[in-house]
Amino acid sequence: MYRIAYLSKLGLDSGASLNDVKQAYRKLARRYHPDLNTAPDAPEKFIEVTEAYDFLVRYFNSCKVDGNTGHTDMEKHWNSGQRDRARARARRYAGTQYTSFRKTDYYRGTVIAERSRIYYNLIIALLFIFVSIHGFIVRSKTASGSEDAPSVAGFIFLLFIGLLFLGVSLLYLLSSYKNHGHRTEK
Repeated sequence: MYRIAYLSKLGLDSGASLNDVKQAYRKLARRYHPDLNTAPDAPEKFIEVTEAYDFLVRYFNSCKVDGNTGHTDMEKHWNSGQRDRARARARRYAGTQYTSFRKTDYYRGTVIAERSRIYYNLIIALLFIFVSIHGFIVRSKTASGSEDAPSVAGFIFLLFIGLLFLGVSLLYLLSSYKNHGHRTEK
């Protein structure tokens, strides 16, 4: 019951992953934070999406898509005070400036998923470049004639694609650090 309702508050369907939950929350928290949104219903919407995020992150692995396995135990635990504590924390965050909210560990946890995807893309790009260069060199050394020689145009094309992928990944990484900061709050 709660899982489906909270996923819909974040604009997600029942097949959403934990990374999807974090990304959706980050976007909605920015949209509804009272420091950035002056609409009269913004604080309540911020509290609702923060409550939904809190539940989903806390119980994501124990929630099944159909909501049947362990559902009553989660409901009892959530209703026994966890929900009230989540709403109180959300009210506290709603009362802070957005720049301060972004520096909290609570919000910073949503950035981890984004950065890990960027690091993964960087590794793939570097591997692509390495394999392209290594393959060209090995094939050049082992070619027994002009028919077996590697295509220079093909090598340049593969290298270009790898470098393009690397450049885009680096731009996303720099943007991520610029938008979210990379130092921990002291």
